[in-house]
Amino acid sequence: MTDEKSQDNEARIKAHRRKRNATAALGAGILVLALAGFCFIMFFAVKAGVAYIKNFVGLEEDEAYFEKYLEPVVMFDPKPFNDISEADQEWEIETAIWASLDENEKNGAYASTADGREILPLKDVEANLKKYFGIVNPKFMSFSNGDFTYEYNRKGQCYYIPLIAVTSYYIPDVKNISRNFNSVTLTVDYKEGQNWGQEDDTASSKKATEKTVKIVLSRTRGNYRVKSIQEVG
Repeated sequence: MTDEKSQDNEARIKAHRRKRNATAALGAGILVLALAGFCFIMFFAVKAGVAYIKNFVGLEEDEAYFEKYLEPVVMFDPKPFNDISEADQEWEIETAIWASLDENEKNGAYASTADGREILPLKDVEANLKKYFGIVNPKFMSFSNGDFTYEYNRKGQCYYIPLIAVTSYYIPDVKNISRNFNSVTLTVDYKEGQNWGQEDDTASSKKATEKTVKIVLSRTRGNYRVKSIQEVG
């Protein structure tokens, strides 16, 4: 009987050890899987965080990006201003008009009047006024810059744009980018443009500099807006 009890005890001890070892192995396996999962999540969280920070402070945009953005802004040499509230309203509308016309070159032609003027929908102008200046309730009017007369049609909710060649204007050549958390300061050379919308304008660095300005753009949720323009020198 004593031997049988001893054998039973020994069997129970071995079974308990096997169970404990199996539990320990299972726990270790779960720990390894949990650690691997944590590392996996952290890797993608850090990667996503870095991408978000780059996008938030504008680390992705280069000179070419800002040159394209500034094309309608510098086109007709706006008067300098320290704050967008001081900017000329006609220039703001003109900038939005030419930004809309540039976009339209890629998306298809606008309709035309009987005398050949393009009919530019007001909604396109409003969209670019918001994009470039944050203006949401603009006051529209007819105006002229000397070369162009932009006729506002209140009833038709549009502008009439004359189809004539643009021969006197500037194109931007970004020379330096200085980034802050919520803004970017651009040093921009003005180069003489030629044949608006044509490939010739892409070789801006080969042309003589007419003037240099610093343009500050505010940045909110990845969107840029013109804040100030100041001449250099």
